[in-house]
Amino acid sequence: MHTETIIVGAGLAGLSLAAELQRQQRDYVLIEARERLGGRIFSKTLAAPAKASASLDSDSLDPSCFGSHCFDLGPTWFWPQVNPRMKQLVSDLGLGIFPQYQSGGMVIQSDTGFILRQNQSWTQNPRPMRINGGMQALIHALAAQLDHQRLRLACHLTQLELNADGVTAQCQQDGCEQTWQAQRVVIAVPPRVALRDISFTPALPKATQQQLQQLPTWMASRAKMVAVYSHPFWRDRQQSGLAISQCGPLAEIHDASPADGSKGALFAFFHWPAEQREAQQQTLKTQLTEQLVKLYGPQAGEPEALWIQDWAQEPLTAVASDLNEAPQHPSGGDQLMQGEPWQQRLLWAASECGGHNAGYLEGALEAAAACLAQIPEEQTLPMACSLP
Repeated sequence: MHTETIIVGAGLAGLSLAAELQRQQRDYVLIEARERLGGRIFSKTLAAPAKASASLDSDSLDPSCFGSHCFDLGPTWFWPQVNPRMKQLVSDLGLGIFPQYQSGGMVIQSDTGFILRQNQSWTQNPRPMRINGGMQALIHALAAQLDHQRLRLACHLTQLELNADGVTAQCQQDGCEQTWQAQRVVIAVPPRVALRDISFTPALPKATQQQLQQLPTWMASRAKMVAVYSHPFWRDRQQSGLAISQCGPLAEIHDASPADGSKGALFAFFHWPAEQREAQQQTLKTQLTEQLVKLYGPQAGEPEALWIQDWAQEPLTAVASDLNEAPQHPSGGDQLMQGEPWQQRLLWAASECGGHNAGYLEGALEAAAACLAQIPEEQTLPMACSLP
C-alpha cells in the first residue's frame, strides 16, 4: 500500500497534522497503536445520570464525551494568552471554553498530615482555561475533519526501512502484517517510546538517538485522579477546591467541575511515585477517599465515580527510564541533529519536540506545524489513490 505521508500517533500532534493535510487534499495515512484517539488526552464521562449507589470501580463510559459531564485524566488546561496555536485551533473548531474555578479558600496538608484551612487561595496568572466537554472534545472535533478510511487504530508500527523510493513501514494490526510505502514518516508519539518499539534500518545516527533518549516524556511518571460528586459542595463553603498536600497519596487537587456546576469534580496529581502507587494498588482508592475526607469533609468520602489514570502503567506513554525521573518539561527537541540518511524522510512531531512549549498541548501543535513546513507542496498525490 502506498501513501505520501505516514503519521504515527493520533494524539493532538498527529491529528492536527492529519487535519491540515486533509484540508490541503494531501495523501496521508494516520496510524495509532491504541484503540482510541487522543494519546495522552484522555477523558471519561458518566454514561448515565449518576446514582448514589454507583460503584467507585464503575467504568461505564460514553466514548463520545460530548456531554458536559466529561472529565480529563490527561491535560486539562490551556492558556490563551500564551498559547496562540491552541487559542486559534479551539476558535476554529468552534469549541466553548471557560476559566478554571479559583474563587475561595484552599487547604494545605503538611508532611505530618496537619490540616491548615485558608480563606484565600493562590490563583494562576494567566488564568488557565478549560474546554466544554473536556479536552476530548478537541480530539473529536479534529477527528471529524478526517477521512476515516485513512485512520488505522490498534495498528502498531514495528519497522521503518529506507529505500530508493522513500520509506517502507511494517505494521501489525489485528494479528496481520501490513506494509506501507511512503515518501516520509512523521513520528507523533513520545520519542523514547518510538526508539523502544520501532526498528530503524539503517539505524538513526547515534547523536540523534542520544538526543531523543534525553527528552523526558511529559506525564510518563505521573498519575491523575478524578472524583465526581453530585455537586461541587466545597463551593458552598467558599472553597476553591484547591488543596496542596506534602504527604500524599495526592499532592495537588483542583476543581474539575463542568462550567455549569451541574456536577462536582476534583482532579488531582499524585504525590506518591510510580513504584509506591503500584505497591499500594489494591488499597489505593480507599486511601484516596480517606485523604479526600480529611481535606474536604465527610461528603468527599462518597464520590459517584472515582477514576485513576496512571500514565506510568501505559506502555504507549512510558518507558522504564521515565519512571525514575521527576516530572519535567523537555527542552531542545525542536533542534534535532538528525542528519543523513534519514533527512526529510523521518520527521518528529511529538509534543516533546515542541521547543519552548515542549510537553504542553501548545508544544504538540508547534511540532506538528514544524513538520508540515518540511513537507514539500509539489509532491501532492491524488487523494485516496492507495487505500484499500
